[in-house]
Order: sequence, then structure tokens, then C-alpha cells
Amino acid sequence: MDIIQTFYDNLAPNYDKLFSNWQSTTFGQASILQKIFEKYGFNSSNTVLDCACGIGTQAIGLARLGYNITASDISEGALKEGEERALKENANIRFKKADFRNLSKAFTEKFDIVIAMDNALPHMLTSQDLEKAEFGDYEKIVEAQFNEI
Repeated sequence: MDIIQTFYDNLAPNYDKLFSNWQSTTFGQASILQKIFEKYGFNSSNTVLDCACGIGTQAIGLARLGYNITASDISEGALKEGEERALKENANIRFKKADFRNLSKAFTEKFDIVIAMDNALPHMLTSQDLEKAEFGDYEKIVEAQFNEI
């Protein structure tokens, strides 16, 4: 286990405390993302991969808006917390452990939309990691991509 996994495994039970109202944040961020998706011709019939889902802040909000969500993260602690929160919020989400530098190892299916929100990319400690996260495996699994926000 690397330092990033350990950090987020330990932070997961309290990550929601970073927001003044986590539940409101999930709805607010999902609403913003939905507007961006619609701008590019996507809607809730499209598949979404949140490849740095953490505790589900964006994934849960999008699932509650009717999106078909798959959520992955490198942190088992964050995934466990996200699964518990999704159950409480009645949000249908498939969770899977995956490193977004190697998504094609975890997923064979294609997704219409891939998001990596909040503080995911700053953890790329080398330029090679950053290049892989931005351009590597995404090309293999994403049917349509855009950069916004």
C-alpha cells in the first residue's frame, strides 16, 4: 500500500467534514456536472465512470439524478465509506477498486463520460504519472471525453 492509499484510507471516515454540508454538496456538484454533460450532448442514459470517487461526493449525486454510475478509487477505505453512503442515499452505484493510472486493467467496458474531481490529480507525484492519468488508459476506455471545470 502506498502513501496515497494510506492517507485516504485514514481520511475516509471524516472526509465529509471538509464540506459544510456534504449532502448538499453532492447535489450541488451533480447539478453542475449535469449541466456540463448536457452542454456536450450527454444525459442520464449515458454511462459515467468516476475514476477517483473517494467517498462518492459526485457519484452519489449523479446516481440520484438517474445516471448509470461506476465509481472507482485507489483507497479501499474510501470505497467502503462510499458504498455505505450510497446505500443510505438509495443511490445505485457499482464500486470497484482501481488506480486511475491503469483503468484498462480494471475495466473492459467503455464509458461515455469519465470524471476525476476534487483533489485527484495533485497526487500524481511524477510527470509520468500525470501523463498516464490524463492521456494514457483513458484513450482505451472512453468513447467521448471533454475537459471543463
